[in-house]
Amino acid sequence: MCQLNNIGMLQFENLDKDAWDRAIQPIFLKNEETGFNNTINAMMDHIWDAFYTGQKRLARFPVALLTGQDYDLEFSGTPPNTMRFKLDARTGGTKIRIPYPVAGSFQVGKSAPGKGEYTRVDNNKWSDEEKSQGSLVKKAGGCGENRFVGIKNFLEFWIEPGCDLKIYPKDSIQAKVRMDWTMDEFFADGGTTRFVDRLASSLGIDSFRVKVVSIYSGSVVVDFAIEKEEPAVVKDADGVVVVQTAEQIAAAEAASLEALKAVKSVLVVQASAGTLAIGAPVMGLEAKNDSGAAELLAGDPIPAAPSKNPDVSMLVPTSGALEFAYAWIAMLALAVNLF
Repeated sequence: MCQLNNIGMLQFENLDKDAWDRAIQPIFLKNEETGFNNTINAMMDHIWDAFYTGQKRLARFPVALLTGQDYDLEFSGTPPNTMRFKLDARTGGTKIRIPYPVAGSFQVGKSAPGKGEYTRVDNNKWSDEEKSQGSLVKKAGGCGENRFVGIKNFLEFWIEPGCDLKIYPKDSIQAKVRMDWTMDEFFADGGTTRFVDRLASSLGIDSFRVKVVSIYSGSVVVDFAIEKEEPAVVKDADGVVVVQTAEQIAAAEAASLEALKAVKSVLVVQASAGTLAIGAPVMGLEAKNDSGAAELLAGDPIPAAPSKNPDVSMLVPTSGALEFAYAWIAMLALAVNLF
């Protein structure tokens, strides 16, 4: 009889639009300390048309684990942008780390039981000592605690039994700036705290919207995100929240995104004119465009950050149909060699 009370079942699901036909498996759940490595495959094909498979399958993955331990979740393809996680267990919590091929801007939402709506759990604050967002505390009741570590490019979060989490992209400006400074000078002059305050002041926005992702030398490169301002909650004269229509919510969201684009325009203008007041001369400014590619917006090209994570998106087929075609080509080649 099994005497363990910390056996759990982690379930996660790809919620992207291409979830039914993009292959991200096999997926590996690893624990470096214990040597645990659970290889997870996809569900069987959801549709068959006579002899032919429909190449569509549910991208939901259940996996057994022991709670109270830390795990890496590695995909055989680019991790989905939007995912949902839930842990079923009697006791204990688990830290999950997901490596990404490039830096991103993600947020973690936590759902109240039976509600279906996710409330954002803010990422840990920057730690000058760790040179990254602060490590997870992993305390009871802290489900959803999270951080993204740039350069190493991984997202990690804490999940507890019964907790329902959703990972999804932030609406933000993802940029990096290169300053004519040394690392010693940067941290002696206030480090990330002063950088955030100066950047926010120069752009005329609230400082809490600026999030530092990573810092690396060459001279000093700061990778950061500027999040969009959330639409204001509308209240009546008595302070009661006014329920808005879908059209009103959509209009407020569109206005927030337009305001974010305006902030990006000001950022580019100031960086180009040399008026971006962040403590040192700006040598270069890059930002991700709508397709997710880095684009030089001002000054000279910025050296890429060192990363240990390979671009796994180039290692596997991006859709079920392409995977099926590769399999047929391989079988035909084998048949030619045999006969």
